Amino acid sequence: MATVFQRMQYALSGTTAGRRFQEQMDIATIAMLTHLKELHVARGPGIVSPEEKEALFEQAVEAMESKTFEEHKAVAQTALTKQVEAMFSALVLGNQVLQQKPNVFSITAERPATSPHTTIEGYVQDHVGFSLQVQDSTIDNAGRGLFLQGTAVAGTLVALYPGTVYLSEHYRKKYFDVVSNNPFARARFDGAIINAKDQVIPHANHYALAQMVNHPPAGTSPNVLPVAFDFPAAEPFTSDAFAPYIPNRYVEQPSLFAMFGKRGLVPGIALVTLHDVTDEELFLNYRYNPSLPYPEWYTPVDKDADEKMWG
Repeated sequence: MATVFQRMQYALSGTTAGRRFQEQMDIATIAMLTHLKELHVARGPGIVSPEEKEALFEQAVEAMESKTFEEHKAVAQTALTKQVEAMFSALVLGNQVLQQKPNVFSITAERPATSPHTTIEGYVQDHVGFSLQVQDSTIDNAGRGLFLQGTAVAGTLVALYPGTVYLSEHYRKKYFDVVSNNPFARARFDGAIINAKDQVIPHANHYALAQMVNHPPAGTSPNVLPVAFDFPAAEPFTSDAFAPYIPNRYVEQPSLFAMFGKRGLVPGIALVTLHDVTDEELFLNYRYNPSLPYPEWYTPVDKDADEKMWG
């Protein structure tokens, strides 16, 4: 049972006891999975046997099980920052390579090697290990979905949620109608909401397509988990090269009160793989409020957990 002081803290942070508990569980999961990915990277390339994979998993769990919530957040943010930086670097270099044209008038014997890639999808496929593709969903009558081409091991950030960022001070004053009953508005546990309704496809950032991920059909488990990610207010994220690939902007400049204690450039949402994913459609648990009527197509993944989160 939350105390009066705790309830006051939750209200000020835009959350509840149930949502805070779910956030803690999600962050602990992300911290463990991103650490697991780093263990895979440190191991080096090559086929991993089931026994070795199990050993790495146990090692990741052991490394995270004694840490606090704040420590889990720091581990996750640090790991995801490294992944986003590598992803953005590949996008910057890939677009530079694609824009280069051979100098047919050169009289020198040496000529720059011609890139085998004609699209950014092909470039990042080789340099990141996977690309994303929007196409018809495998779910009947679901429209389009988001597919991963290639392989992403557990703990890999595979997509970013694009759109305009609304803090509670924004939507409580004059933007409530924009974010309410909007299927493209996704909330973070801290109360920030990102609206992807007007985002065009393809996006300038090839990986900013998380709004296209569907809820899993009945009998299917999600393969990605959403997590709050704050783009750091530091190089290289503040550079002109990275700026076009940050897919989020505030609807209005936040007040000093709203930004107190925050160091990030802008809030975002990332999707992280829950297990190894190879050439398949991505699915995200929408976690709809069980006290409200479900759409006909929606089947809860874990209704008990949803009731605790929304209760």
